[in-house]
Amino acid sequence: MKHDSNLGYIFDDKIKDQFVFLIDNDGTKHPKISVKEALEIAESKKLSVVIKVPASEERLAIAMIVDKGKFLFDIKKKEKEKAKLVQSTKVKEITVKPRIGDNDLARFAKNTIDWLADGCQVKFKIKAPGRMQALTDLINQVYEKYIALVGDKGKIQQPLKKLSPVLYSAFLVPNGKK
Repeated sequence: MKHDSNLGYIFDDKIKDQFVFLIDNDGTKHPKISVKEALEIAESKKLSVVIKVPASEERLAIAMIVDKGKFLFDIKKKEKEKAKLVQSTKVKEITVKPRIGDNDLARFAKNTIDWLADGCQVKFKIKAPGRMQALTDLINQVYEKYIALVGDKGKIQQPLKKLSPVLYSAFLVPNGKK
C-alpha cells in the first residue's frame, strides 16, 4: 500500500477496505459504511477520507473525513514537537589557551551562559601545548576567571581535570540538571 507523505496514513482512493467506521468532520458517526459512500460524502464537502486506525479481525477500520492539507500539517507539527522533547542534550565545547585575553574569555563566558540558558551542557577545555604545560598556575587562573564570569548561571558538574599533558577539561551543566 502506498502511504501519503510517509506519515503512515491512507487517503481516499488508496483505501482497500470495503467498509469502515466513519467519523464525519462534524462529529457524526457512521458505524458501518461502505468506503464508496464515505468517499462520496467527503467529496460533497470537498474533503478527504483518511484511515486513522487500520482494520483488525475484531473491528472495522476507523476512518475520518478531514481536510487533507490541514490534517498532514497538524501531524507533522506534532511530530516536530515530539522530536524536540526526545532530542538529547547537546554538548557545546570551548577550547582556550592559558594566555587568552580577558575580553576573549568574557566572550566565551557569555556564549556559555547563552548555551546553558538553552539547556545545553558545556565542556570547557584548556589546551597548553609546548612550554605552556608548565604554567599550571596560569591554567588555574584562566579556569577560575572563566567560572567567575559564568557565575551562578551554570553548575560545575566536573571541575577542571588534567586529561593529558597538554589538555585540561571541566564540564558545566544548566542549573537544574545533575
